[in-house]
Amino acid sequence: MALSYPSSTSTVAGVVASTRIRCEHLADTEGNHVADNDKAKLLAERTSLLTTVEQLDPRDWDTPSLAVGWRVRDVVAHVNFNVTLGLGTAIVGMLKARGDIHRFMATHARKVGERPIAEHLEALRRVADSETSRAGSSDRPCCLRSVRVARPTRGPGSRCAGAALMSILLSDLRVIDLTDDFGEAAGRVLADLGAEVIKVEPPSGCASRHRGASDADGTSFHWRVWGRGKRSVVLDLQAADGIDALHRLLASADILLETATSAERTAWGVSIDDVADAYPRLVHVSITPFGATGPLADAPATDMTLSAAGGFLNHQGDRDRPPLPIGFPETANHGAVQAAADAITAIYERERSGLGQHLDTSMQAAVVGTLLWTASYAAVDRNPTFSGDDRADGPSDRGGEVVPGVRNPVVEPCADGFVVMTFVLGAQGNAAFAAAMRWLEDEGVLDEDLCGRDWEPWIDEMKAGELPVEMGARAMRAVLDFLKTKTKAEIHARSVTDKLLIAPANNAKDLLADPQLLARDFWVDVDGLPLPGPFAVLSETPIVYEGGAPVLGADQGLLESIPEPVQPAPAAIHTEPRSGVFAGLKVADLTWMAAGPLITRELANHGATVVHAETMTRVDTMRWLPPYFGDQFTPETGLPAANANQSKLGLACNFAKPEARAVIDRLIDWADVVVENFRPGMAARHGFGWEQVHAQNPRAVMLST
Repeated sequence: MALSYPSSTSTVAGVVASTRIRCEHLADTEGNHVADNDKAKLLAERTSLLTTVEQLDPRDWDTPSLAVGWRVRDVVAHVNFNVTLGLGTAIVGMLKARGDIHRFMATHARKVGERPIAEHLEALRRVADSETSRAGSSDRPCCLRSVRVARPTRGPGSRCAGAALMSILLSDLRVIDLTDDFGEAAGRVLADLGAEVIKVEPPSGCASRHRGASDADGTSFHWRVWGRGKRSVVLDLQAADGIDALHRLLASADILLETATSAERTAWGVSIDDVADAYPRLVHVSITPFGATGPLADAPATDMTLSAAGGFLNHQGDRDRPPLPIGFPETANHGAVQAAADAITAIYERERSGLGQHLDTSMQAAVVGTLLWTASYAAVDRNPTFSGDDRADGPSDRGGEVVPGVRNPVVEPCADGFVVMTFVLGAQGNAAFAAAMRWLEDEGVLDEDLCGRDWEPWIDEMKAGELPVEMGARAMRAVLDFLKTKTKAEIHARSVTDKLLIAPANNAKDLLADPQLLARDFWVDVDGLPLPGPFAVLSETPIVYEGGAPVLGADQGLLESIPEPVQPAPAAIHTEPRSGVFAGLKVADLTWMAAGPLITRELANHGATVVHAETMTRVDTMRWLPPYFGDQFTPETGLPAANANQSKLGLACNFAKPEARAVIDRLIDWADVVVENFRPGMAARHGFGWEQVHAQNPRAVMLST
C-alpha cells in the first residue's frame, strides 16, 4: 500500500488519498479481511500524511487531491474515520442497498467542511502511529504516482466526498449553468459524466420546469429528464445581490454555460471580456442560435427556424410538398451537446496552458454538422439533386428510384407500424436486398421465376440489361408486400440475423420493451419513472446517476458555504503559442462509414496524430458517396470521405492477411487511443477487439461505437 506524499507544500495538488486503500477493500465483494500487517502500514501512512498537511497554508486544505473528487480536507477526514474495514464494508453495503449512500456522503462532506482545521489535525495525530511500520513500505501501490499541477482551487462547496467511491470522470469540475431550455442538454451531459452542475434559476424557476406535460406532483417530465443530476440555486439576476452571488459561484467554478443575449451578459457582468478578465481559468461557453457575434448574434430563433437556417429542414418531407419539421425539438440539443464536448476539450487544454477560454457555440453551425455528406455539396457550389429549386421536379417518393422503373423504398408499412430500410448502399445494400429475397423464398411466398438466383448484383445487372427491369420491380414489390404481413419485432429479429438493413420505426412503448436496450440495462428508475440511462458505457469511469432532477432551490445552502472570492496563487501559465489541444495524442483510427471517421476527425482537427487504416478489399461505402471532385467517380474523389477524414494520415491494407495484422499490431502498440466502429464481434475477429487491445497495450483508451 505504498503512498507517496510530496515533501513540498508547493505540490500540494499531488497529495494522494490513503483512502484509496480503504475504498478498494470496501469494494471487495469477496468479503476478504485485511491482514494485520496491512493495518499497521495504514497506520504508518497516517503519519506521512500528518507530516505533509501540518505544513499547509489553510487555503490549501480545499485544494483537490489526486483522489477524484476529494479535497485535502476530505482525505484527512476520511483517514481519521477509524472503523474496521469489515464493518465499513457492511455499512457501505447497507447504505447502497437502501439508496442512502449519496445522502450520507453529502452530509459527511458538509460536516467535514464545517470542522476547523485544528480539529482535523488533532484527530490525525491521535490515529497516527509512526512506530508501527515505515511509511510506504508495502509493495502494493494503490494510488496515483504523478502530480497533476494547476488544479482549480475550490471552496467548501465542492463536490461531495461520495464521488470518490464511484470513480466518476469529471467529478473534480464545477459547472455553473445559466442556460435556458435551448442549452439544457449541455449541463445534463456534463452532469452525467460526474461534474457538479449548479443550475442557476430565477425565483419562478427555469423555463424547462414549465415545459410540456407534468406528473401528479406538477413536475414537468421535460425537467425530470434534463434536470437530472444537477443542483438548483435560485438567484434574482435583476438584483445586485443576485449578481454578487453569481460571481461568488463563478470564482469557484471551472465552466460557465450560458445562453444569454449580449445585453444580459453585460448586465450580469459575464460578457466575454468581463469573464476573461475576472476569471482567467474559467472556460466560458456561450450557446446561442447563431453565435455570439455577427449580424444575427441576438436574433430570436425557434427549433423550426434553426432547422431551416442549418439546412436540415430542406431534407424533410416528400419532394412534391413543402418541407416538414421533425416532430420533437432537437436542433438546440445538437448545439448544446456540441458545447459540452467543446467544454471538456477546453478543460483538457487548460491543464497544459493554465488558461480558460471563451467557446462560441452556434446552434445553426451545429445543425449544418448533422448534414453529413449533403453539406459537401457546398464545396462544388450546388445543391443535391432535387433539393434546391428543382425540388418539385423530383419523384414524390423520398428514396427516388434504384433504376428508372424500380422504387427505392425508405419508410414502408408493416403489420403494426412502419420500418425503415436501406437497399441502395453499395455492397451492403446489395447484400441486404439479397437476404430479404432469401427470406421470401424460405417462406414460400416468392414467385417461382424469382427463386434460386443470386440477387446481390441485381442493380448492376439491371443497368447492364442482364436482368429485366420489370423483374427487378416485381421483386421489390414482393418484398414490400411481404413486410406488410410481419410485425416490427419479427422484421427486426430477421434483420439482425440476416443483416437486412431494416429497422423498426419505434414508438415510446416499443423503446421501453426494446430487447437490446433491456439487455444493456439502458432504462433506469428515477423516483418511479423509467428514464433513459447512460449515453455511453465507460469501463473504468462509469456514468452513475445519483438522483433525479432537483426541486427549485434545493441547494441554496451552497451559497452559504462558498467563501468570498480569494485571488488564488497564479497558475503555471505557458507563454508559448497555444497549439492544437490534442497535439502529441496518437490515435489508431480503425473506422469506416460516417460515425467513426467523424469522431476521429475532431481529434485530428484539434492536433492529434490520427492514422486512418482502411481495407481496400471492401472499400468504405462513404468513398462512393457524391459529390465528387471534378465529377470523377472514384474512391479517391468523393468529397464526403475527404470531409470525414480531414487532417489525418492514412494507410490501406487487407485486414485478413498476416502481413497486415503485423501492421495493425504496430499501430495499436503506438496509439494512445484506438477507435473502431465495426459491427459487434468483427473487430475481435480481426484481432483488435477490446480484450485484445487492452492485453496488447494496457494504457490505450478504446472507443467502440
